[in-house]
Parts: sequence; C-alpha cells; structure tokens
Amino acid sequence: MPGWGFPRSRLVTDQGTVLLELGRLSWFSVFLGTGQRVRLPDGARWRVGSVALHRWVCPAIAAEGGAAIARSTAGDGNYGISTRDNVYSFNPAEASRGRAQRWILVEYESEVAAIHRRPFVVEALAPVHLGVVVLAQILANFGVMGEKDLIPVQQAGS
Repeated sequence: MPGWGFPRSRLVTDQGTVLLELGRLSWFSVFLGTGQRVRLPDGARWRVGSVALHRWVCPAIAAEGGAAIARSTAGDGNYGISTRDNVYSFNPAEASRGRAQRWILVEYESEVAAIHRRPFVVEALAPVHLGVVVLAQILANFGVMGEKDLIPVQQAGS
C-alpha cells in the first residue's frame, strides 16, 4: 500500500477478505519504540512490542488494555510462539546465510502453516491464531534481539 499512513499493509484471504491491517514493519518500533500497530476488522487494536526474557528481547502482542495476545521466545535457530490456548514452534524451512525466506509453523508436531517471508504469504493447513501470524512475520523478518548469543561461535584454529 502506498503512502506513509496507517494501514501500511493488510493480511487478506484468497477471497479478498481483510483479516487485519498493519502499520509499517519496523525493527526499531517493535524492539525499542512504541510498537507496530495492528487493527482487526471488528475495530479491536493490538500493538506488537517486545518483552525482556533473560538476556533476550522477544516480540510480543498485547491488546489495547494490556492483555497478552501472543508471545515469542528465543531458540537456537527456531522460535517458540504461544497464545493463551496454543503453543507453536516456528522453524526455518531452508538453510540460509541470512534470514530464511520460507518458514514452517508447527503445533504439537503437526505442520499447520508454511510462511514465506517476502512477499509475506501464509499457506495455512489448519486454523492459525492471527496473533501467531503477526509474530511469525516479525520473527521471520527480525528474529529476537540478542539471539546471536545462542549461536555457537567457532574459535579460530578449531
């Protein structure tokens, strides 16, 4: 969507139904700023921000009143995403020097969606919480602040 206003992008179904509208995707806004805005068709508003978890800063979504919608956790190349009712593993589907372009969302050992980073496309095999989809987009693009601590560094001469 052109311009600088809100919404910057929309998540739509194949039939064109708008599932949610998003503000501009920004690492700074999510991790250090006021957060990325999300608006649902019923008028509900969420904000994607971050929470400190040990030495990492992980993306999380909260409703207007502050109620937790979804949270993420750091992993060794993978991420965990949880809602009030479900827990997911978000894993890169391909080896890559940079950020992977294709990711797999797994719930209880069953693949529930394939997610493509650019352009952002979700191929859902089962119903997926919208908060999980939004966090998947953030994690696929930015990861978790401080995650490089999880990746083992090979010593020179080893």
